[in-house]
Amino acid sequence: MIEQLREHLRYEPETGELWWKVRGSKRSQDRPAGSDNGAGYRVVMVCGHKLRAHRIVWALHHGSWPAGDIDHIDGNRANNRITNLRDVSHQYNRQNQRQERASKTGARGARQFKGRGRFAAQISVNGRTRYLGTYDTAEQASAVYWAAKRALHPGWVEL
Repeated sequence: MIEQLREHLRYEPETGELWWKVRGSKRSQDRPAGSDNGAGYRVVMVCGHKLRAHRIVWALHHGSWPAGDIDHIDGNRANNRITNLRDVSHQYNRQNQRQERASKTGARGARQFKGRGRFAAQISVNGRTRYLGTYDTAEQASAVYWAAKRALHPGWVEL
C-alpha cells in the first residue's frame, strides 16, 4: 500500500502537505490532496481507502505504518509536518488532548459539585480516575490537576 501511496502522492516536508502526482476526475494538482473531515484532520481517498493524512505522511517518510497512534505534538491536527508527528501509544495520545469545548468550568481537570460551589480536581491514569481533592475555585483545582499531570504523565508536552 505504501508503494501505491508513493505512486499517487508527493509529500512536502516544509508545509506538511500532500499533493497529487497525477490529475484525476476529482484530483487537482492546484491544491493539497484530501479534505478536512470536520474534526480538524485532513483525509485523503487513495485506491478506495480513506486515510488520515498524518498517517500517510508517516508511512511515506518512514517507509512503514506507525505502530500506534500519531500524535500532533503542537496539538494542531492540520500541521502534518514530519517534525510535528510522533508515533505513540493510544494511552499516551489521549493524555495529550486539549480541553473539551463543553467544559462547564473552563478549567482542565476541575469539575463543580452541584449546589455546593466547590470544585473537585481529578485526573485519569491508566484508565482509572484519581481524586485529587476539593477546592474553593476552579483555578485552584485546575492547578492541582496540572501539577499531577506533570508528575504522572512523563514525556507529556504542555500546550
